[in-house]
Amino acid sequence: MPEANYKMKLGAMPEVRTFAATLGHIINSNYFYCARAKGEAIPAETDYENTLQTKAQLVKAMHDAIGYCSVVYDALTDATAMQTVIARGPSGPGHLVLRVQVLFNNIGHDCEVYGSLVGYFRTANLVPPSTAAVNAANSGGHGS
Repeated sequence: MPEANYKMKLGAMPEVRTFAATLGHIINSNYFYCARAKGEAIPAETDYENTLQTKAQLVKAMHDAIGYCSVVYDALTDATAMQTVIARGPSGPGHLVLRVQVLFNNIGHDCEVYGSLVGYFRTANLVPPSTAAVNAANSGGHGS
């Protein structure tokens, strides 16, 4: 997505996120879920959704969040997946859930938000990354 489109919204309602804010939301959520799966406090105090605006800032922060989560996923075994961790909402008491449930929620949330991002790409007359990858694979790796 070109940086010029990072302020794009898919509607006029104030609660609709910009493309940049949607990426920031994903970053916040990855830290939220993966910290819970690790059994620790969220390591990042930044509210990425409401503070980062540039493509360079968001790309770096996304790489950092993915790196943080990769440690959790890489360490997952059958045994650790079935261990309980305390799951808390943004505010409120926690409850015990399986570590794997927290990670499934992370994956599900990322997929849900990716669905929103597809709308931004289509509105900007761009091919979403997942579609571009499928098109490239179906054309022998030459794209379309």
